[in-house]
Amino acid sequence: MRQHPPPTDRTIKELYGNAVSCAYPSCEAPLYVPSASRATRTLNSEVGHICARSKGGPRWRPMTDAENAGFANLILLCHRHHTEVDSIDNAPDYPEAVLLDWKEEQVRRADGRGPVLTDDEVREVAEHFTDASTVVNAANLSLGGAGGAAPGASGGGGGAIGSGGIAGDGGPIGRIQLDGSDARAPGAGGGGAGSMDEAAVAWSAEELQIGSEGRGAVYGMDGMDGGATSFGDLVSVPGGAGGLSGSGVRLVSDRLRISTLLIGEYFHVREGLVFVGAAAWQSLTVLNLPQQGSLPVMLILEAGGVASGDYTVRVEVKDPFGAIGGCVAFPVPISETGDVLRIPFTFNVPVTWTAYGRWTVIASSAIGELARYDVVVERVSA
Repeated sequence: MRQHPPPTDRTIKELYGNAVSCAYPSCEAPLYVPSASRATRTLNSEVGHICARSKGGPRWRPMTDAENAGFANLILLCHRHHTEVDSIDNAPDYPEAVLLDWKEEQVRRADGRGPVLTDDEVREVAEHFTDASTVVNAANLSLGGAGGAAPGASGGGGGAIGSGGIAGDGGPIGRIQLDGSDARAPGAGGGGAGSMDEAAVAWSAEELQIGSEGRGAVYGMDGMDGGATSFGDLVSVPGGAGGLSGSGVRLVSDRLRISTLLIGEYFHVREGLVFVGAAAWQSLTVLNLPQQGSLPVMLILEAGGVASGDYTVRVEVKDPFGAIGGCVAFPVPISETGDVLRIPFTFNVPVTWTAYGRWTVIASSAIGELARYDVVVERVSA
């Protein structure tokens, strides 16, 4: 299989020095996401080929090695959009001319203000081009040929992976039965699996792995906006915006979900497990209105497949008329993406109870509502 070499370290540095965010139009994903302390940063992008590196890939056309691995044929995309653009099924939607326009606009926006990469960061970027070893987890990979099902048929020979692999011999001829098995007529013997040479293997380690775990956390709460200041009936000055916890750079994902939302008396998270006491309330009692209080909430965020970076979750408590009686917002930092990522979080929402009736706890992200929980607020009975 024809494959060009990967870009040089110098070209990788040049690419990042001339870009500040993903080249996909309207995508603001930064190339690197800073940590909460801004002492370190996490890679949030990949080097994509405008014309494919390998024959048969999207937008492939004959080129020299220097042209294919050169600055002009490479583009920086976030993880999500690199996967989308390089999908063979999507190739007609992203022709070479379109990606060249994206690249030109990406360089123009950056104006040479892109990040300067260290040698270690260059190596991290270059790992994307390293040929991965075949990995099989929690699955069976069968290389043997199927045995024959008809008179005189022997078992198929085994298969081999790699040019140095040795296939096993076919099995011996078994007992001949002329009447055939139930629901199977006598037929031809099964053929052995073919040899799989290194150049013909199109599987990647990601395709053969059966699931992976991501890593994420929840830290701190965002500051709430300040209240308005009024001077008589004529002048009202709005309060200042609350500060954002964490990196302050927030991304948007349509894969973020909430599988569990509860209120209760006791929640404790230890080593990723949630210990719950007196949860799943149907109602709570309030003596007088209005009354200040707090609502203990536990939710489990499902972030499988969500790209690394910080995301915002907002929790509002609304009264029976739809007015907000209390709310909190917090960042959800994803440090490592994975097929499965489950993040439990417990917190208290300050609430001012102003009415009896059905109140609603609503959790949402930048794309809309993720979960809701209803609870009835009742008067204390005599």
